[in-house]
Formats: sequence, structure tokens, C-alpha cells
Amino acid sequence: MSTAPNNNVRLCEQSMLLEQDWRTIYETAFPAGEREPESRLQQLINDGKLLYHKTIGKQGELLCFSMVSLVSNFSFLAYIATDPNQRSGGYGSKHMKALLDLLKKTYPTQLGLFLEIESTNPKKSQPSADEKVVRQRRYGFYKRLGSKRLCRSMDYRVPSHSGDGSEHEFDLLFFNFGDKPLTHAEKAGVVTEIFERLYGLDKSHALVQQVTSSALACSHSRCEDDDAPDTGNGGTASTQGDEKRDEKTAEKSTVEKSTPPAPEKLAS
Repeated sequence: MSTAPNNNVRLCEQSMLLEQDWRTIYETAFPAGEREPESRLQQLINDGKLLYHKTIGKQGELLCFSMVSLVSNFSFLAYIATDPNQRSGGYGSKHMKALLDLLKKTYPTQLGLFLEIESTNPKKSQPSADEKVVRQRRYGFYKRLGSKRLCRSMDYRVPSHSGDGSEHEFDLLFFNFGDKPLTHAEKAGVVTEIFERLYGLDKSHALVQQVTSSALACSHSRCEDDDAPDTGNGGTASTQGDEKRDEKTAEKSTVEKSTPPAPEKLAS
């Protein structure tokens, strides 16, 4: 399934086969330690547990791709990347808009599409000034597309896949597919399932209990983004130039984080 052509560009077209053009972007966008084996991704696609969509240019070239894991009652954005030579074309945001439309139509009963980004307001780590700008722009990119933080005051920490016991501070964003805010129970359920399927941690694990407890304790006034001034460029009103920079940042880093998503766990 795909959206209507956009100036001969085929937006967000579903595919079942990983080809060389995908491999080139995938290996360029993600370090080796963040890449799932191609054979595993292909098997998940074959099994219908991982959705692979691509945006294709006028000459048949791959411009952008995304991979979404289907979970019990929500979807999780595992990967999104754009050809580094095409980032000025705005294909990342066009692809995301088309992807959201397709998911809403295909899975209308799902809670929404969730994704993780590095925290824009970390409590323990101290990112550099430049890194803060990058994180803010990445957040601004998704926010302008309609995403919200699941809960701004939630203490969302996840374990490193390196197994060294370290933790990383993220923001959990989501695109709501319904017309009502999520309940605290729904939010806690999403968090629990992400930890269980993505990070392999049972709900009895201390970290999972801490994070889910903070989600349940999150006051309604702090839920689903009450931070309107947070514009993605350091607090000032966004401009078209800012939007372009935010999109390039998001496309360059994709869903960039120290512990990448493991779609084979989410889809298991």
C-alpha cells in the first residue's frame, strides 16, 4: 500500500524485500552495533511482524525507509533513515506523515505509534551544549508532526544493550491514534511491554517497576506534553529554516540513541 504520488515520488510504499539500496542506507545510517542482522529483519518482514515502508524517487531510487514493529495494541518505530544525499528534500517528514496515515487506517484500534529519543531534559547525564541543540531539534521534528511525550515528568530510563549495567535517559514519544488522551493504565501497559519485549526485562524488574510507577504517578497536568514553549530550537518560535534543520537532524540520526531498538524482541 502507498499514498498517492507526490511529484512522481512514491511515498511510503510497503515492501517485502530488503534490497541493495536499503542495505546501503541502513549500513550508512546505523553503526554496526546498532544494526540487526539483515536475515533477522527479513524473516520478521516475511512473518508480518515488522512493517517495511520505503519512499522511492523518480528514477526508482530509495529516498527514505522505515521499519515498524507491531506489538499487542500499539506500534513501535524501530528504524527510520533517509539517503544522506537527499536530506534537503524533506522526504523524512513526508514519509512520516504518510506512514502515520497508513498506520491509523490499517490499525484503527491501536493506541498509537511510539518511539524513543535521547532525553531533552536529562536528570543525571550532562550532554554538551551542541548535543542539547541536536536533541532539541530532533524532538522538534517529531513534535511538529504531531507527537507528544508520553509523560514529561516520567523518569524514563532504559538499560544499555551492552550488558554493563548502565542506563540511558530517553523521552518516550507517541502519536495518538485515538481522539482521547491515554489513561495512566494504558501508559503503564505500553511501558511494561516495551521493557519486556524490547529490553528483555520482566515487569518485576526493579527498573521496570520504577519507570512504570513514575508513569502511574504522573499528574494529569504533566501528561502528554504541557511544554508548549518547547519548539525544538532552544525555546524561540520556529521558522522554516529551523524546521529544515530539525528534519536534517532527525533524518541524520534517525531514531538515534545509545541502545537501539531490537525489533525481533518487540515482535516475538
